[in-house]
Amino acid sequence: MSESFGERLKRLINKEFESVSEFARKIKKSSKTVDTWLPSPTRERLSRPRKQEDLDAIAEALKVSVAYLLTGEDSLLEPKGIATPEELGTVAYVNLINVTVGAGNGHYVQSEEVIEVLEISKFFLRAYGLSEPFKCSAVTVIGPSMEPLLRSGDIVLVDHLQTTPQDGIYVVRLEDTVYVKNVAKLLGNKVRVFSLAEGYPVHEIAADSPDFAIIGRVVWGGRRF
Repeated sequence: MSESFGERLKRLINKEFESVSEFARKIKKSSKTVDTWLPSPTRERLSRPRKQEDLDAIAEALKVSVAYLLTGEDSLLEPKGIATPEELGTVAYVNLINVTVGAGNGHYVQSEEVIEVLEISKFFLRAYGLSEPFKCSAVTVIGPSMEPLLRSGDIVLVDHLQTTPQDGIYVVRLEDTVYVKNVAKLLGNKVRVFSLAEGYPVHEIAADSPDFAIIGRVVWGGRRF
């Protein structure tokens, strides 16, 4: 079972600080506030910070990236591993589809169409955990709700093999609308679907609800400058 946000935060605090109180002073929060982010056997609902400035302060204090803080991975930032001789100079083909994933109010989806086939090195895909190119796709992000990690116009690679909800960034369906959002596991077979930016709805829903589905996990994001 993967590490939850609260478990990861607790582990990192124990590694870098003598106490929760010391950590709370470092990020200019009360110990009571920090405690709501940590796992507790007596608390049914798990919480975590939503303000970007809080996430930035926590990540800096704990000497990790915001991506690692949220997902337990730095996969959106840097690849892992080195190329094998067989991978050098070889490419795989990944479909760029016309579905736009809403980082905001979402997008209604009626159909999917391949608009381009991307040539991507096999090493690059493997470095981001994509060992089966035909089980992933590239889609475009629309909207600002996942800033600064993902911005409108970014292209993201989605691993369609990762459909079991864990803490991370996913392309999800809520009813008939598709979003790219943070997903957090809650107790009682529920998930929380929410944005990085403020002012967007937070959805809590049963993981097996017919109105919810995980399309795949976002493992890489790129943008034009």
